Amino acid sequence: MSVAYSLELATSLTKRQAYYLLAKRFEAQVTPDGMFAHRDNLLITGWDVPPGDTHAEIYEEAFHFTPTLSLGFPWPKESDYEQFYRLMLRASMLMLEHAADSVLRLDTLTVFQRIGGKLIFNTARDVWWEGKEKLIQEEVHVPYVLQVLPQLL
Repeated sequence: MSVAYSLELATSLTKRQAYYLLAKRFEAQVTPDGMFAHRDNLLITGWDVPPGDTHAEIYEEAFHFTPTLSLGFPWPKESDYEQFYRLMLRASMLMLEHAADSVLRLDTLTVFQRIGGKLIFNTARDVWWEGKEKLIQEEVHVPYVLQVLPQLL
């Protein structure tokens, strides 16, 4: 089973604009098939979420915001997980500079959520591991809190 995170954002950016911001920051490229690629450690897929989309409605109900952009971060299994996680956090923080509300999820598990300007990292046992707080401290340079967040069923 592959590990893939998804970042849902309420933003005025389109997928294309997000890709080019990420490519510029990470000295990467947008591939001919429309994926963002950063060496072998970070691939990003994405799509613009149209208004009224079922996907958007689910997030509105569960997380109290309507995403307009969805980005996927599949982990290349042959790469170092911590390095992948660091790059994913950096990419997510860049996207938060251009978004109102957001949520980063791994399947049904919420990793972090920003709602009303407050960034919360989930400390629930299912998404937390030893050393994660240090990694967040090193990579996240905006105010945040650590607390248990409810999971989407």
